[in-house]
Amino acid sequence: MGEASFFHFDFYNLPALRQMIRDGEFVEPDSPDHPSFLEQAERLKNGEQDWFVGALYYPHFSPEMHFCNAYVRSGVPLTQLVSPSVPPYYGVIFLREENPLTPEVLTHWVETLSRPLFGQQFSCTLAQVPSRQEAMEQFEKEMRLMR
Repeated sequence: MGEASFFHFDFYNLPALRQMIRDGEFVEPDSPDHPSFLEQAERLKNGEQDWFVGALYYPHFSPEMHFCNAYVRSGVPLTQLVSPSVPPYYGVIFLREENPLTPEVLTHWVETLSRPLFGQQFSCTLAQVPSRQEAMEQFEKEMRLMR
């Protein structure tokens, strides 16, 4: 109970957001979403909002047998069946936070965002906090894999 993860986050503070904008990362300058991204970033920097969702990721929808046969029960032609919406499993959240995202800061934000994101208030405990050295080694490993 309580051990299976059901949602993943990437949190970014204001210094990381500024760097992403300078480097043209996350939302590339030629993307149609770039003006909206810059507008959200500006609102965050100006204190008009405390956070915003930069991206949500959804699993691929793969229908089960009961869905494939829904037209038989509903009388709706196959070509008009619409896949059910599925919740996202991963999100990128930008925070109005200047401080480094230490375990204490992350805990604060997860608890603060629990109600607006999930509809209920909950507390958070980070079970396995890596040392700075472990985190840097993991980051470098992931960067090598992305090249």
